[in-house]
Amino acid sequence: QPMTAFPSQLLVHLTLLLCPALGDHVYSARVGTVLGEPFLLPAGSALPRTQVLGEQLLRRLRLTQQLLHRLPLHLHLHQLLLPTASLTAPAPPFFLQTLRRLGLPGGRQRAP
Repeated sequence: QPMTAFPSQLLVHLTLLLCPALGDHVYSARVGTVLGEPFLLPAGSALPRTQVLGEQLLRRLRLTQQLLHRLPLHLHLHQLLLPTASLTAPAPPFFLQTLRRLGLPGGRQRAP
């Protein structure tokens, strides 16, 4: 539940949880891995760079590390609840394609 106008608040929060959003090529560089365990790198030592993903995930996404810079940010606000209304937005096609490739629920577009 974002409480500020800070545009990257959710990306930073996910990074601090050691779970950067797919396609986050700015803050994901702060998450390192040693022996399969994620840890947070100091801000000064982790410059923004293309996100690095494991080989298994790259295969499922049908990407190579060299093409990963083209992967868009996968952060989608599906529903916004207001005091008097509820707004819903469908996921963009690239997001649905990623869900399908990963075998995750929601990978199919619902009929209107």
